Amino acid sequence: MKIAALLFAALLVPFLASPPLHADQGQPSGPAPVAALLDAYVEEWLPLNPLAATRLGDHRFDHVFANPLSDDHRRQLRGVYVRYLDRAKQIDASRLGPQDALNLEIFRWELTNRLALMDNDDYLRPMHQLDAVPTQFALLGSGANVHPFKTVRDFRLVPKSAIEIRPIEKFRAATASAHYLPGRPDGSRPGAFYVPIPDARHFTDVDTDDLYLHEAVPGHHFQISLQQELDLPRFRKYSFYSAFGEGWAIYAETLGPQLGVMRDPYHRYGRLIGKLRAATSLVIDTGLHAKGWSRERALEFFRDNAIGSEEMAENRVERYMASPGQTLSYLIGEKKMLELRARAERVLGRRFDLRDFHDQVLKDGSMPLAVLEKKIDAWIRTRDSGSL
Repeated sequence: MKIAALLFAALLVPFLASPPLHADQGQPSGPAPVAALLDAYVEEWLPLNPLAATRLGDHRFDHVFANPLSDDHRRQLRGVYVRYLDRAKQIDASRLGPQDALNLEIFRWELTNRLALMDNDDYLRPMHQLDAVPTQFALLGSGANVHPFKTVRDFRLVPKSAIEIRPIEKFRAATASAHYLPGRPDGSRPGAFYVPIPDARHFTDVDTDDLYLHEAVPGHHFQISLQQELDLPRFRKYSFYSAFGEGWAIYAETLGPQLGVMRDPYHRYGRLIGKLRAATSLVIDTGLHAKGWSRERALEFFRDNAIGSEEMAENRVERYMASPGQTLSYLIGEKKMLELRARAERVLGRRFDLRDFHDQVLKDGSMPLAVLEKKIDAWIRTRDSGSL
């Protein structure tokens, strides 16, 4: 741990103090104030999050493994968040163009919430099955994941934005849920949809349509790959707001019938099983983190109200223990997207085009739901007035 901390210190990019940024300073010789601020933030943030840098294709910090639990690391992170939030607050958003104003609003929101999480001692949560160091280190060391412990030449190049479906590795199959791992923006590594198959003799495909819509297309892979390819500031290309990202993925499940899947009773039944598990998860998440439920009580509730094996019950409950509020974000996000779609359909009537609505939701990447709602409302007003 001490070695990792020393490596961090050695790699930190010095930050050169600059005067407050104002949108009315005229035309600067370099990047616009907001763009310059966001880029400087990413340059300070990446050395403190070297695995994130590697996932983004930035290999300057491949030899560093962070210690996010250390006081020194958290102090440095807090300093970055506070300093950049202060600078962001100095910019007069009313004098910015629409895209810069949107970027600035999301940036302020993100830093405010990151600081709130740090005040909430988020690093003291139970170990997360997908993101814990033991699991991640094994994945990284395999050479088949994001970290180039092998050189790029050891991997076969794949088309940009491709996706692979993979069984979860045996060493973590018993405790891992189905999940998606983004590819690289340059197309050198495909996105991966991981499916848990601890025992193929008992595997059923009743809910595979639902899972694919959620994790792959038009869910996580579609949304995240598109976001990585958009012309956005770096801090936004790779940001993930759970209520938006998971909300979109749950919303994507509702599109199954019109996309030609879940047309038979068997797979429609699988969709209902998924909805029942989602409803159960809302109660368990709330019970664990707001009502003082024990692990045993949460397991009992899952057994009594959802359909799944004992292994699934333990997997789900332990995941909820490690991620307070995550399951709530899924359904809150879906509810908001369905609400915005219904609002657009009601106001625009025959002028409503579902493809246009989806473009509006996705074309600026992940963002807080409150910002998304403002954006969609503005689009509805413009569309309703005949400007589009």
